[in-house]
Amino acid sequence: MIRKNLANAVTCLNLICGCLSILYCIRIDLQMASMFIIAAAIFDFLDGFVARLTNSYSPIGKELDSLADVVSFGVAPGFILFALFYYNSNFLTIDFDPMKNWYSFAAFLLPCGSALRLAKFNIDTRQSDGFIGMPVPSMGFIVAALPFIIFDEKTPEWFSNFLVHPITLIFLILGLCYLMLSELQLISLKFKTYDFASNKPRYILLGIGAVLLVLLKFKALPLIILSYLFISVTIGKEEKTA
Repeated sequence: MIRKNLANAVTCLNLICGCLSILYCIRIDLQMASMFIIAAAIFDFLDGFVARLTNSYSPIGKELDSLADVVSFGVAPGFILFALFYYNSNFLTIDFDPMKNWYSFAAFLLPCGSALRLAKFNIDTRQSDGFIGMPVPSMGFIVAALPFIIFDEKTPEWFSNFLVHPITLIFLILGLCYLMLSELQLISLKFKTYDFASNKPRYILLGIGAVLLVLLKFKALPLIILSYLFISVTIGKEEKTA
C-alpha cells in the first residue's frame, strides 16, 4: 500500500511547496516564494521517477499531479506577479489594495491559463511523446526567476524598474498565457533511452542549462526556457521527422 502511494506522496510535497510559496508571497518574501516554486519543480520531476521505479502509475496520480501543478506553477507565480504590480521603495510595508492598482488582477490570468493548459494536456492524446504549448512548470520557472533578477544588487535599477512596470508585467502575462495555450510543438524532457543519437536535443539542453546555472544561478531560468523553446522548434523538429 505504501509503495503504491509513494509517488502520490511526492506529488503532495510538490503541492505543499506551492502553498508555502503563496504564504511567502503574502509575507512579501518573493525570493523565498520563488525558491519553493523551484523545490516544487524538483518534486514534480521526482514523482514521475518514483512512479516508474515503483510501477505505480494510476489515473488518480495523473489528476493529482495536474492539481498540484496548478497551485505550484499557476497560482503561486500568479501571486508573485500580483505582488510585483505593487513594487516600490516601501515594498515591505505596502498595503495590497486591489482598488488602487485594479490592473493587478491581470496576474490571475496566469492561474486560469495554467488550469486550461493542464486540462487540455490531460485529454489530448497527441501529447504522449511531447508537448503542445509550453508546459506549465516552464512558465512557472520564468516567473520564479523575476525576484532573483529584480532584487539582485548587480541588476541595473532601470532594468528592475522596467521588469516591474505594469505594461511589462501585463505583456509578460499575456505572452505566457499565449505560449501555454498555443499549438507550438515542444519536445518532452523524459528519457526513454539514454543514447545520445535519440536524445540529442535533451542532452544539448541539459548542457546549456548546466552552464547557465553555474554562471547565472537562478537568474538563468528564463534563458534556459528560451533555449528549450528554440531547441524544440529547431533540433526537436528533426527528431519528430526522423
